[in-house]
Amino acid sequence: MANNLIKISRVGPATNLVDPLILPLTFFDLVWLTDIPTNRVNFYKLTESSSDSFYSVILPKLEQSLSLVLTHFPPLSGHVKWDQQDPKPHIVVFPQDVSLSQWPSPTLTSLMFPAKGFQGFCIGATINHACYGRQNCGEVSQTWAHICKYGTTPQDIDLPMLLDRTVINIPAELEWKFFKLQPYLSQDKANARGDEGDRLVPFTFVADFRDRLDPPVPVNYYGNCVVPISFSGDKAKMFSGEDGFVNAVKILSDSVNGLNSRGAESIWELYEEGLKKMELGSTQKLSVSGSNKFGIYGSDFGWGRPVSTENISISHNVLFSMSERRDEIGGVEIGMCLKKCVMDSFISAFQNGL
Repeated sequence: MANNLIKISRVGPATNLVDPLILPLTFFDLVWLTDIPTNRVNFYKLTESSSDSFYSVILPKLEQSLSLVLTHFPPLSGHVKWDQQDPKPHIVVFPQDVSLSQWPSPTLTSLMFPAKGFQGFCIGATINHACYGRQNCGEVSQTWAHICKYGTTPQDIDLPMLLDRTVINIPAELEWKFFKLQPYLSQDKANARGDEGDRLVPFTFVADFRDRLDPPVPVNYYGNCVVPISFSGDKAKMFSGEDGFVNAVKILSDSVNGLNSRGAESIWELYEEGLKKMELGSTQKLSVSGSNKFGIYGSDFGWGRPVSTENISISHNVLFSMSERRDEIGGVEIGMCLKKCVMDSFISAFQNGL
């Protein structure tokens, strides 16, 4: 099906910034520097709509409110730069920097288009996580939606965001250790999976360290404060049979609970060990993205909440996505992307006892 590109809008922050804003990447930002950007699409339904109302009313409101949002989250309109004389990369926001609302940009891309028959529209975003804390994703989308709908900033989000990187109390030597791991970060570990019961099953989840640092990181800090934690010491046969699900829950629970008593240096050891195990292993990496606490379904731009939201980045390796349920408090939506033959096997196993 041919694509019909109607318009490219260049949307900049509504600010009088005179001097460049320069933010050094912290250890928690560097961890995600080579990570694949997250691509998410939100679908909205319009009961009565036409091409005229979409382009004359909806799109202008989205553009204007996005401009205001970028003033509260300036790194989204910036660029990641690493000059030779600098010891590490920085986020640089220059005066008149822009974010493209309908085509790619360095840190944020937002794609908007009407759905077939003009019964709705979709907002898609591509985010570089080195410039965008995973815990901030709900704040950005909800702020954008609130400004678009009401013309004011939401009262339940702590604005302005704190950009001061000195609140991240991490030993400086951990950042230098990070750069020594580049060979492990730059290689593709997506090898074929086997079905042998003795193969190791690597799994990665993301741990939030805002409350684990001393002192804790302020709630309105804008930036990363999460680390991927990997473990791969368990064999596939541990997760099969009648006890497979129970074993998986216990292994994951023990791993999460074991983080509570660890300091920053110990966490680094876990991160480094996990990367090296991925290098030595012969299987694909299993990982989970998202959270049921981001409030993705709460983003009402004035035309109702999303009817559906999807993380479309999950085809790389074997990545599961997670979000809250749209119409159920406390529920969880889980997304996954598998080859059809593998998906058919999963559906069969799910329907027959999981």
